[in-house]
Amino acid sequence: MIFRSPYADITIPDTPLTPLLLRHAELLAEKPALIDDTTKRVYTYGELATTVRNLAGNLARRDGFVKNLATGAARGLAASELSDDRHESARLSVRFNPTDTIQDELMVGRFTEYDQPRQAIAVVLRPRYLYPTFLGFSVPVDYALAGVSPSPDWRHVAVGPMPTFNKARIWDVTNTTTVNLSSNLAARLALGWEDAHLDTFENNGATTVLAVDGRTQDRLRQYTVEPSVDYVGVDGYVRFPCVQWDGRPFLTFKQTFQEAYDFAQGLGKPLFIGEVGIIEQDSCGYAGDPNAKAEWVAQGLAQMRAWPGVIAICWSHVIVNFLDQHVLDYHVDSTPQAFDAFMQGVDDRYFQRPPPT
Repeated sequence: MIFRSPYADITIPDTPLTPLLLRHAELLAEKPALIDDTTKRVYTYGELATTVRNLAGNLARRDGFVKNLATGAARGLAASELSDDRHESARLSVRFNPTDTIQDELMVGRFTEYDQPRQAIAVVLRPRYLYPTFLGFSVPVDYALAGVSPSPDWRHVAVGPMPTFNKARIWDVTNTTTVNLSSNLAARLALGWEDAHLDTFENNGATTVLAVDGRTQDRLRQYTVEPSVDYVGVDGYVRFPCVQWDGRPFLTFKQTFQEAYDFAQGLGKPLFIGEVGIIEQDSCGYAGDPNAKAEWVAQGLAQMRAWPGVIAICWSHVIVNFLDQHVLDYHVDSTPQAFDAFMQGVDDRYFQRPPPT
C-alpha cells in the first residue's frame, strides 16, 4: 500500500544528494539535523556535515583510485600501472659449541622494502559552496573553477607525475651465548646491533589545497644487551583461615605448588619459588590447629627434596596488612614450633649443597 502526502510533490534537482542535503549546513550549523529516538542523541547540521566529509575522505583514501592513471597535463611517470610492492629479506644463522656447556649463535639479517614507486593520490574536492563573510554576505567558492582540480577524471586522479615511495634498508646482527649451569638451568646473554635507513618521499605537484611535497629520511642505529636466566618463577601463600578464596580449604605445600612444578617440568625448565608464606591456623580469631603451620613447613621442606626441579625458594619473613582487612603474620618464627620445624628442615644436607658450577 502506498501512502501519499496531502502536500505537493517535492522537486529534487539533478544534483548529487550530499551537496543538496548539506547546502545550508553552515548557516544551520548549530541547529538539530538528526535526533536518535533511542538515545536522544542530537546531531547538528555542523556535526553531520563534518562526519559526512570525514567518512568520504577516508573512503576516498582507501578506495579512491583503481589504477595509477593520469589525464591531460598530468601524463608522465604516473601514467604507468601501480607497481607492486617489493619486500625482500634474508637471514643467516651460524651456531657452534666451543665447549659442552656453552653454545653460541650468530644471526645476521637483511631487510629491504620498496613500496609503490609510482603512486597516484586520490583527491576529494569540496563541492561549490557559499562562504559566509564577516560583512554578512556570502561568497561562492568553487575549487574546480579556481583551477586547483588536477584532472577532470574524478575516478582516476593523479595529483602529479612524480613518484611517491617508501623505502627501508635494515641490517641487524644478534649474537646469543648460552651457558648451561646445570642440567635444567641456563644463563643467556644476547647482544644486538641494528642499522636502519628509512626513506619516505612524496612529490605530487602539490598545491596548498591538495597535497604535500616532502621527503623524510631517518637513520637509526641501536645496540641492545639482554641478559637472562632461563627458569620458571612462581609465588604462593596460604592465608587460611583469614582469607578463603572460593571457599577452598587449607592447602598443603604440595597442593599450593604442584601445578607450577608440573608446568616447569613440561617446559624442561627449573622452578624458582620466589615468594612463599603461611599464617597460623588460629589467626583472625579462628580456633584452628596451633601446630598446623609447623607441620606445613616441615612437609614443604620434605617435598622440596622430592622435587629436584626446584632450584631455590625464598620465604616471606614479613607481616602484611592484606587489603586493609587482615594483618597476616608470615614470620617463620611466629611460634616456637614453626621456627623449630623450619630450622630442622633446612639443616638437612640436601639444602647444604654447593651451587652448580
